[in-house]
Amino acid sequence: MTSTSPGSKSAADILVVDDDPFMLKLLQRILSVQGYHRITTCLSGASALDILDNAPHHPALIFLDLNMPEMDGIEFVRHLVQRQFAGHLILISGEDLRMLSAAQRLVEAHRIAIVGHLQKPLTPESIATMLASWEPSLEQVPLVKKQYTAAELQQAIELGQLVNYYQPKVVLSTGRVAGLEVLVRWHHPTDGVVMPDAFIVLAEDNQLIDALAHKVLDQALKQHIQWAQQGINLPLAINISMENLASLEFADSFSAQIMAAGLLPKDITLEITESRAMKDPAVTLDTLTRLRLKRFILAIDDFGTGHSSLAQLRDIPFDEFKIDKSFVNGAWADKRIKVMFDTSLNLAQQLHMQVVAEGVENQRDWDFVRQTPCDYAQGYFIAKPLRAETLPSWLAEWNERVRRDLFPEVTTSVSKMPDKAKGTVLIVEDHEFQRRIQSKILREEGYTIVSAANAVEAMKVLRNLRPLLILLDIDLPDLDGLQLTRRLRSTAIFKHTPVVIVSGVNDKATIEKSLSAGATMFLAKPFDRKALIDKVHAALAVVNKN
Repeated sequence: MTSTSPGSKSAADILVVDDDPFMLKLLQRILSVQGYHRITTCLSGASALDILDNAPHHPALIFLDLNMPEMDGIEFVRHLVQRQFAGHLILISGEDLRMLSAAQRLVEAHRIAIVGHLQKPLTPESIATMLASWEPSLEQVPLVKKQYTAAELQQAIELGQLVNYYQPKVVLSTGRVAGLEVLVRWHHPTDGVVMPDAFIVLAEDNQLIDALAHKVLDQALKQHIQWAQQGINLPLAINISMENLASLEFADSFSAQIMAAGLLPKDITLEITESRAMKDPAVTLDTLTRLRLKRFILAIDDFGTGHSSLAQLRDIPFDEFKIDKSFVNGAWADKRIKVMFDTSLNLAQQLHMQVVAEGVENQRDWDFVRQTPCDYAQGYFIAKPLRAETLPSWLAEWNERVRRDLFPEVTTSVSKMPDKAKGTVLIVEDHEFQRRIQSKILREEGYTIVSAANAVEAMKVLRNLRPLLILLDIDLPDLDGLQLTRRLRSTAIFKHTPVVIVSGVNDKATIEKSLSAGATMFLAKPFDRKALIDKVHAALAVVNKN
């Protein structure tokens, strides 16, 4: 057997292991018709292991039947682990989907790359769909897990061997690229690309995780500046370890690094994955709360797969909920996965969180999540993690793909938008999630939305904008809403522009201060959709009447 170069599927070596001679012939014929010609078949696990032991290279892909006499598929997987199998698996069986799913989780626990599972009887269509998501590349196959030392990792950090990749996140309703998740890889001088699961735990165990996180952030910020010079300005999402949060200094040092680069915390989402339990819950909650107060966006990543629990959702002010790929990929075909997806989505919506579906790997996954109230999608169907230099060309290709294939109706609807728009509303709100919700509601009502995170940004916007109405938070980090309102009322241009002051303090004194400063209306937080729309309409009615 010979190895395959990335992407050369037709030249890939495939091993089929099944005790049914008819099934072997059927699979061989289906694969041949689809362009795969380097196929070896075995009637038992023992004969397959003999082939593996005597071949110069592992096959790129193994189709493995679970139900075989003498050595079943699960035992065969144990032998693959011992041999440090470096290819991919596709499990096949006549068992029900629950058994197949359990077997797939076991393979994943052994850290063997798995494409998925197929239930017999097999069809050419089901095999073609499965193979469409398979890519024999380093990016998808973790291969052998070599053990590295803390000294090697520290040297890698110091010598700049850690390289950032960027995976896009897109808005499900429009296909618009909404941000980039930063994913670090170790470009080892002799071992090639080393995936993070081979060194993150090492960093956590040896007090290197803070240095690693700051190095990743520094590289991402420098890249963000370069992209901005090319007209690309996308928010970034950085993965943070529980070990990072165990430091009381982390919130200050991280925010200082971002401010020094000219960005604001609101431009950065911190994705928290609980791969291990909190060492000190009090310190962790202290750090997370301070990060949130500094206006970082907090996302809970891979919920339900690690130590994360309902208690974390209760105690930590998360803005974003990322549904793990194991609850997304294949949910359209597997009722058990769909139940987990629906439960996660419903939980996030009840907590008023933005929802990201991870693991959107193919067209069917995409079509499935598009039919749900999910906000964003991420996965190989959209893009694999990209090198920084390839992002501009990918953006052009993605926009064309959106226009041509995924959202052909968008061009038509956008062209009609100006005729239906009621006017422009300026939303001044420093809380990212609140700003998104208010924008979404009013945009759906037909208004054009412009937003600002503070009074200084708002005043810059107002130099060139005459909005129909201003929705203004009272608690802003520089000038508060009352001060800004007074400034607006002192000018002839904005003397009569409707201003709705929004505040979480709903007492008589605050309302009177707001109206005295020149507010047209006062709206108390929290409010629902109807309350917001009614207040906007009422403010516009007052001005029209006058």
